[in-house]
Amino acid sequence: MDGFDALFGARRSPRIRRCWSLFFLLSVLFHNYMSSLLDCPPTCTCSPTEIYCNKSDNSKFFPLLSFQVTGSAGNSTGSIEDLYQNITSIHIENWTGLQTLRDVDMELYTGLQRLTITRSNLHMIQTRVFSKNPYLRYIHLEEAVFSCGCEIRWLQLWQQRGEAGLSNQQLYCVDGYKKILLLDMNISSCDLPEISVSHSNLTVVEGDRITAICNGSGSPLPEVDWPVSGLHSINAQEARVYDNNTIHSINITLVNVSRDDNNFLLTCTATNIVGMTNASIQLTVHFPPTIVKLKEPERRHDTCIEFTVQGSPHPTLRWFYKDKEITHNEYVRPDMEIYQDYIEGCLNFKNPTHHNNGNYTLVAINYLGVANSTVYGHFLDKPFDVTPTAETHKPEEDTFGVSIAVGLAGFACVMLVVLFLLINKYGRRSKFGMKGPVAVISGEEDSASPLHHVNHGIISSCTLDAGADAVVIGMTRIPVIENPQYFRHGHNCNKPTTYVQHIKRRDIILKRELGEGAFGKVFLAECYNLSPSKDKMLVAVKVLAHGPDAMILVDGQPLQTNGELGLSQMLHIASQIAAGMIYLASQHFVHRDLATRNCLVGNGLLVKIGDFGMSRDIYSTDYYRVGGHTMLPIRWMPPESIMYRKFTTESDVWSFGVILWEIFTYGKQPWFQLANNERLVKMTACPSRRISVALNTSSGTTNTIGYIYAR
Repeated sequence: MDGFDALFGARRSPRIRRCWSLFFLLSVLFHNYMSSLLDCPPTCTCSPTEIYCNKSDNSKFFPLLSFQVTGSAGNSTGSIEDLYQNITSIHIENWTGLQTLRDVDMELYTGLQRLTITRSNLHMIQTRVFSKNPYLRYIHLEEAVFSCGCEIRWLQLWQQRGEAGLSNQQLYCVDGYKKILLLDMNISSCDLPEISVSHSNLTVVEGDRITAICNGSGSPLPEVDWPVSGLHSINAQEARVYDNNTIHSINITLVNVSRDDNNFLLTCTATNIVGMTNASIQLTVHFPPTIVKLKEPERRHDTCIEFTVQGSPHPTLRWFYKDKEITHNEYVRPDMEIYQDYIEGCLNFKNPTHHNNGNYTLVAINYLGVANSTVYGHFLDKPFDVTPTAETHKPEEDTFGVSIAVGLAGFACVMLVVLFLLINKYGRRSKFGMKGPVAVISGEEDSASPLHHVNHGIISSCTLDAGADAVVIGMTRIPVIENPQYFRHGHNCNKPTTYVQHIKRRDIILKRELGEGAFGKVFLAECYNLSPSKDKMLVAVKVLAHGPDAMILVDGQPLQTNGELGLSQMLHIASQIAAGMIYLASQHFVHRDLATRNCLVGNGLLVKIGDFGMSRDIYSTDYYRVGGHTMLPIRWMPPESIMYRKFTTESDVWSFGVILWEIFTYGKQPWFQLANNERLVKMTACPSRRISVALNTSSGTTNTIGYIYAR
């Protein structure tokens, strides 16, 4: 299949080719139609870019293209101008009647680059004839004989400067009855005008009145003018001639100068038959600052509060947060660029949290004034309250409502006392026959004490062989079955591994959101007083509907990457995941969602297995809703788990094989070429030969994870 077929498909190629052919034909017909509107002179041949006239003609006028009259001619003005502009070359030969080249002959051909006129009786070219031909770079005038005089002086200057390729041509003029080279022509009192202006730069304050003067001199005496196209300020001009008609002076007065004229270039021109000269004044307008734009925070590479400030001279910018000036650092810094009298940029925030929420005020100052504007910045919702909220004043209630409230409170107290007595009386009899360790949960939310074992109300550090179990909440004992993963049989009773540490909420400071799962959000946070050797550590906090649940990151440091992983590094990562799964299998745990998205990677490529439940947010496509109910990661699941909801340590082995595919394809989604429903009916083997270490892991579940790790 060729490139065209690959792009459009083999079946559609003939149809697409016919469409392109029809489009090309219509383009040619339209171009021919527009070209037919132009009548080429009878002794010339014309193309879309060239007019070539090499036949004898006694016409006295330069060949202009004429137009046929059509019913839609009035609607094709723009297209006709384009056709003139497309002419880049004009060649005229043997036109004996052509004597004068005028500016009206050339002004339509604004795209002209080459002009040739030979074997004609051309003897006069007007001074400003090429003023509308900015791209003209070559003029061929061989055998043209001009009349010597001031009217042709401009062409002599062009030839002296080598403009338009004239320096190597033999141009002549007739002085009386004598034919001489144009370069040898000597005409007195015929030169380019001289010009001067009163200022090179003018600095004014907005609303002021200023006057500038322009003087033009020379022979012949030039005309002087201030072209004011694009000027916003009110202006008036006054001209006069003095010093025995040798100086032509013109004044321009600007009234109520506008800030829109800041950086405007005021230009004065002096023109005579020889040519034109000019001089300019740079106008600078000072005005107080204004804040043109201040937007709410927007998430980009960093979070940005975008702003635009206008002022001349450029104002100094200061930022304030909660009435204090912001000190620029690596987390909060301005980034701006200057364009003329505008300052545009962002106040950038690196990983902002809810602590950065609040009002941000921008203050712009120059010597003419001060401008300020405030915007509210909301970066992150506060996940939970750390400090108690202040009591709010409630309106007084009537006596009847207070009586009802007191009565209900008293009834509730009586019921709590009865419930306490019942639990205290019957809880000690081990009515439910539960045996094993028990835990004490402190009633204080900020308690830092670990969970301890209790045996019949006597607190000890290890009671693995205790009798009836209960959880003591305050003064209440409730029979429960303890999670065996908290207290391992065979552990040393004096080691810290025999308890689960409780972390104070005030020791957790959220930094930024990492993702969102089916049961809450995951945040990056700093945790204090977690390790005896470190002041603080980075942790991942899963915030549920009832509060945070923390998992420790590797060594309390963020991951630093150094380019693409090599084969040995990928095998190192895979072996660590296998070692972690061996441990889970030895404790009779089935993970059920083993994938790279649930693995944390730290410095030194240290890998730890977690489960963040990221079934929403950026990993939503990794899960598929089966039967309209359960969200399952079917791309990581073996057939028996998909069809029969059977999860074992062997099904984790299958998922480990898929993890190997993810690692060695640099994070591609498994079976990315298939939709989720197609994956249900089509199983493919691990595609890369580089993953032979998997030992057919993803084609069956006969190998154990320990066997694979050993290989």
